[in-house]
Amino acid sequence: MSQAYPVVLALGCLAGLGWLALRRGVSAQVEAHSFPAALLALGLGLGGARLGFAALHGPYFLGNPVEVMWLWQGGLSWVGGVLGALVAVGLYAGLRRLRLAPLADALALPALLVALSAWTGCLMEACVYGRPVSASPFATLSADLFGVSAPRWPTAAVGMIATGLLVCSFLWMEGRNLASGRRAVVALAGLGAIALALSLTRADPVLMVGAIRIDTLGAALILGLAGVLALMARRRAVESEA
Repeated sequence: MSQAYPVVLALGCLAGLGWLALRRGVSAQVEAHSFPAALLALGLGLGGARLGFAALHGPYFLGNPVEVMWLWQGGLSWVGGVLGALVAVGLYAGLRRLRLAPLADALALPALLVALSAWTGCLMEACVYGRPVSASPFATLSADLFGVSAPRWPTAAVGMIATGLLVCSFLWMEGRNLASGRRAVVALAGLGAIALALSLTRADPVLMVGAIRIDTLGAALILGLAGVLALMARRRAVESEA
């Protein structure tokens, strides 16, 4: 594994933390707690991503348990990372007795910056590649895990562009008065929808559940979780108006 992915991912994490450090126009409570909450989310997110990857490769890591901690060797599950980050934000809000929705909203854009850096790193490393397709200007010639080059669906490039557009939409929404929790739900749903759609184009090897890729199921899980959170937020809004 070259150094492109970890370097780009680290830059994405720093960009997210930098955004929180420089951001203004939020409540004093959110401003005071968003940065430490982000650090906890980053730590548990990376831990969850690594544990998720280790769980998918259980036989190997059961024989080499110490390697679970070797983050520099590569191998992260984005679904495990999202779940770890969500647990971290919920835990921080609970311990500090804060409202969860505003805190999650504050961390939505930094999370998208991390996701953007992950897709960019995958594009640079070719660790995610699409299915072979007919030659066209949009089907770049790329190699698979075994070195076989062919025109392929530009999965990583589309993921990077789609996530970049999602980041741009959040920048556009800055300063707009949206219902509490909506930014976090949209960010989670957007990431899940992008990953779900692109999982259908991927050809890189992954654990299969019958005829379905495990990353397809993971993306569907995240998208479903976003739907549940949206319903919960809507219910709270209706109750507060009653």
